[in-house]
Amino acid sequence: MGFEVTNGAIIRAELLDSNDPYLMSNLLIAVDPPSRASFSPVIFGRQDSFAIKVLILHPEGVSPSVEPIGKIARTLPITHVTEHQGGGQPSFLAQVFSGSPFVQLVRLPTYALALVLILVLFVLCFILPFTFIGSAISERRRSQKVDRFRKTTDLELSDEDEFVFRSYVSHGSPYLRSLESVISEEAELTQVMSQVEKHAHVSQDGELLLRRELIHFGDATGSFRLQAALEMREAGFIEKADQGYIVKPNIRKTLREFLKFLAIVGE
Repeated sequence: MGFEVTNGAIIRAELLDSNDPYLMSNLLIAVDPPSRASFSPVIFGRQDSFAIKVLILHPEGVSPSVEPIGKIARTLPITHVTEHQGGGQPSFLAQVFSGSPFVQLVRLPTYALALVLILVLFVLCFILPFTFIGSAISERRRSQKVDRFRKTTDLELSDEDEFVFRSYVSHGSPYLRSLESVISEEAELTQVMSQVEKHAHVSQDGELLLRRELIHFGDATGSFRLQAALEMREAGFIEKADQGYIVKPNIRKTLREFLKFLAIVGE
């Protein structure tokens, strides 16, 4: 029993391993140049196996072929199985993308759903936590500036002034500048408040309603100013008068002084 090589010459053959110590001790390989090797007579059971290493010299670009010779008693004929014919498990990618174009088309919704789930998990695990952390840090820094203003200002602050400070901590200095632009002049205030009255009555949720109205008309900047005016009106700092609207003097003064303070220390 042995094997024969075509398209090549056997240079060396040696036993590497076996599941039976008897075979490791008694199995010898005799090379019959140039292309045949035979095994020494041994007792070979049905469950026995061994591995050999063969050095074959063959022309460049030509693959040698190995064929078994002989037969083991009371067993089926020996067959030769090449590496690509073995029962190896296909790679993960080969299993995922195997199949005809029609099969891939059927799988397409699954691929799309998997992609959406991956994106959602990415946002939940990475984007949102960093966003919340960044927002919390910004609000903390703004709160520290509010505390500093309270300690250094000569104004006699009241509970009503907390509206200015809460607006700054929640929305930042651009929101305060929108407040200031709304109350800077009576004509401007009247015009803005007329828009508030026009849009805010549709729903009890005035902020959302104002944004939807103005986004529809493509005016995001106006939405910001109307939102500021609406909140001031709801807080009681803008009141309707006979000739238009008036702003409580203390809130106007606090707002301007605080914006001057932010211009010095940084927003």
